[in-house]
Amino acid sequence: MSQFGRIFYALICVDKLTEHSKGTGFVKFVNKEDADTALKAGTELTLMGNVLDCHPALERNEIQKKAEEKKDKRA
Repeated sequence: MSQFGRIFYALICVDKLTEHSKGTGFVKFVNKEDADTALKAGTELTLMGNVLDCHPALERNEIQKKAEEKKDKRA
């Protein structure tokens, strides 16, 4: 991801019990423009032969709203 700009931090999500990667992670860029460029790259991004599917992070209220919508669809 550093090819798109300066990175503030990168975090790989790890299962607490198995200590294996959950297959997700977060990258925070110093500049928002660099993050937007990385998101626009789409499926051109690969890591160790795996295509990365990048999405912008959601805020907590957005996550709760999506969970409620999903719950309403089930009912």
